[in-house]
Amino acid sequence: MTALVTFEDVKPLINRNKDNVLSKVEVVRDEIYDYFLQACRAEGIDALILKSYPYSDSVWVKFECWVRRSGETLLTDRSTATLTIIPREFHRYDHVINLEIKEGQKTKRYSSIVELEPANVKALVRYMLRRTEFDIFGFKRCRTYPWELWLPDNNVTRLKRDWVPVIVAALFFAGFFFFLIVPVAGLLLILVAAALTWFNLKRRTYFLSPGKPALEPRKLLRMDSWQTLVRDIGRETQNLKADVRKELELGLTQGVSLSDEKIWYLGVDGPEEREQLVVTFRRAIGFIHIYPYGNDLYVGWDAHVNSGTWLERQVAMGIEPQTGELCRVNTIESGWHVPNEYDITDANCLIEWVHAAITKITKKVLAEYKIDQEIDFKILRGERQGVAGRQDPESKPKSNFTGFKFKREA
Repeated sequence: MTALVTFEDVKPLINRNKDNVLSKVEVVRDEIYDYFLQACRAEGIDALILKSYPYSDSVWVKFECWVRRSGETLLTDRSTATLTIIPREFHRYDHVINLEIKEGQKTKRYSSIVELEPANVKALVRYMLRRTEFDIFGFKRCRTYPWELWLPDNNVTRLKRDWVPVIVAALFFAGFFFFLIVPVAGLLLILVAAALTWFNLKRRTYFLSPGKPALEPRKLLRMDSWQTLVRDIGRETQNLKADVRKELELGLTQGVSLSDEKIWYLGVDGPEEREQLVVTFRRAIGFIHIYPYGNDLYVGWDAHVNSGTWLERQVAMGIEPQTGELCRVNTIESGWHVPNEYDITDANCLIEWVHAAITKITKKVLAEYKIDQEIDFKILRGERQGVAGRQDPESKPKSNFTGFKFKREA
């Protein structure tokens, strides 16, 4: 009897898990969004409240209101509050919130908020509605700058300071200083510093990563689409959507996921919300749209290649307390995956599968309700030339000049 051989997974891939900080800050975003809804209901107002899309590395909530001056309906006092939630992996506080309030020509900023309660949001909403002049909202903050000693520090809790580089720098400095006075002592200090530098370079470095969400960030390259408007069956929206879902579930294979997703967009008179069916297969993603328009029913889909991917970025380095090993702490951020021919092949497969399912259900509905309507089931093919190998359109051209760039962590 042959024994089952198991292999340890050591592939160079960022682990997917439910405990990554980006997923946690999305929960915080939804809580803050609900706080604004509750505050607006309590104040009896209808304002603009928006939040970032799922799986975006920039997670935010936005509140905007225009307060009309009494007796002057065309005269408005306009203000906007944007709360950006920033993950802080392995820190004392696993996220911080930066608030920016714009009032006409004035801008106020509140950085490094670590705790936001409904009472804080209610006070903020009342201030922006001009129902109070009190602009102290009671935020609990951590230290943004080193001199803010009265605030708690948001240090990395999983690491201890690595004193070797500090000692090396001190020995080199002292060695050069003493070399001018007592050359032998100075040379000895420099040799000790060189030995510690050699030891530092020989140390093994480990990496601490928070993992990444279940799905990649979305940077979509449009492929194909199809749509039609079926007359006089708008009332059957939910039934047809259920039939399409059932048909797709019958053909689900490994690596394919099917889910409902609520999205918003800004319409002509404010935000509009819709629910769409999302199908994903590797880097291919399709959106299925089934909406009533009066008595008629809109049925359609559009498919894309997703060039979004999660990348790691170092945020801290030190000693891991339990093992005593040198360790780097990484965070994740969205990057660009250059699509290849196989990504397009996966998208083609998804397109044909989704279109076959929707075509089958649509024809069934036409026959069942005896609708005499000619429908063109031909797929509207998008331009494929240039999709494979597409570079990030947001990347800046490289300069021949190499300089220093300093960036303070937000």
